[in-house]
Amino acid sequence: MAARGTIQLFVARGCVLVGGYIIAVTLARGLGPADYGVYGVIMSVLVWLELASTSGIPAATSKLIPEYETRAPEVEQTAMAFLLAVSLALLILCWVLAPSLAHLFHIEAGINLFRIAILDLPLYGVYNAYQAVLNGHRQFGTLSVGMITYSLTKVGGILLLLLLGLSISGALVVNVFATVGALVYIASRVPLKRVWPAYSLLVPMLRLALPYGLAMAAVQVLLNLDLWSLKSMWTDKGEVIGMYVASLNISRMMTVVPTVLAGVLFASLCWALARKNEVLAQNYIQAAMRFTVVVLAPCCLLMIQHAEDLMSLLYSSVYRPGGAYLRLQVIAFGLFAMFDLLGNALGAAGNYYRALSTVIFLIPVELILNRLLIPQFGGMGAAGSVALTMCIGICIMGSVAYYRFGPLIKLPTLLRVVVASALIALLSKQLTVVGSWLLVKFVVLLAGYVLMLALLGELKGDDLKGFAFWDGDSRGEEDGAGKQPGIQTFP
Repeated sequence: MAARGTIQLFVARGCVLVGGYIIAVTLARGLGPADYGVYGVIMSVLVWLELASTSGIPAATSKLIPEYETRAPEVEQTAMAFLLAVSLALLILCWVLAPSLAHLFHIEAGINLFRIAILDLPLYGVYNAYQAVLNGHRQFGTLSVGMITYSLTKVGGILLLLLLGLSISGALVVNVFATVGALVYIASRVPLKRVWPAYSLLVPMLRLALPYGLAMAAVQVLLNLDLWSLKSMWTDKGEVIGMYVASLNISRMMTVVPTVLAGVLFASLCWALARKNEVLAQNYIQAAMRFTVVVLAPCCLLMIQHAEDLMSLLYSSVYRPGGAYLRLQVIAFGLFAMFDLLGNALGAAGNYYRALSTVIFLIPVELILNRLLIPQFGGMGAAGSVALTMCIGICIMGSVAYYRFGPLIKLPTLLRVVVASALIALLSKQLTVVGSWLLVKFVVLLAGYVLMLALLGELKGDDLKGFAFWDGDSRGEEDGAGKQPGIQTFP
């Protein structure tokens, strides 16, 4: 059940990722850098509002449903009512503040654009409540199909706009209809029982939700502050913003690894630490860090080497200068992947607020760097500030995690990865290709990287078992991966 559910969600997230890149490429090419930059800024604000407005309620609901099994309908309706009330209040507030947001980000006609975008808030709130219910009952198949429905609806809407005429407002409307499509599907599959919300359940729900909500809001601010600062501080060509958003879409591929591993690591550590098995806990940490370094090291290196070519291939030659931003962003998000995993590990060990305080500390650090670098260097300043911030962040989080768990990765693994990555980087310089052949080159080089790791003894036939996230007794599997999609401390 746990493994099948994880695979279903992994496939669904893969579909959402692919759909997102189809949308990004279509809009970037169709709107042009200036308008695409405006769209990217508005969507980043919307996503932050949607994550902040949930306040961690979905994760808390997923946890409370099995704990209050006989009152599950009341838990579901309480979550639904709370999220709907909060999102409606936020809709009204943002509707009033739309002129201020448009002025802050220097967006002409931004008032109407922000108001179109925030129409998604109450719909997303209800959709999030349904996702929590499905998670709590471990109906991962329905949850996965709902995610795929959302992705396909949005891709279909954008492709239809391509025929009718692309516009920022049209793309924002499509985003609203995509949520409606997913919501209609899930609501038809999961009819909720008609009971009144139980306000006595709201206190334990909020007690669980508060740390999750704070983490979601803080991390999203940390990851978006460079873009928001660039849009509000940079007064030169608007094309810079579009190129910056386009390069961000590529660099954020690095977050796929913590998205997949974070929940599993969190649940597995909780299981090990509850049994006071510190050795197993350290093995889980080292396995997660090993996977992250092995996967991301060659990907980051190849993207840094071919940044301009990659931007041209995906978005057209107009976006080629954005490769300079991409290099620094790839470094930033590669470090964030490890930062995120270590934050989850500390949360599982009961050091949650220490991890959260690190995130909160980094926000003013990045803001200061933005103010120093963006007015003089523009997009390079924004990308540099987030890269420097994540360097500081990984040093702090790594030190705290090392103090709690001991060595986070084995030295032989690190050396083998460095050697294999350096070899494919040298080989990459000898192979010159153009156009779509670049992707073929990446596949060949990554296959060579895997072969090198095998020859160096890092990868073995039973390597998947070595990660051991699903090893253990059946009860541990249910307590771990069975709940993992709803327990992600750092989203």
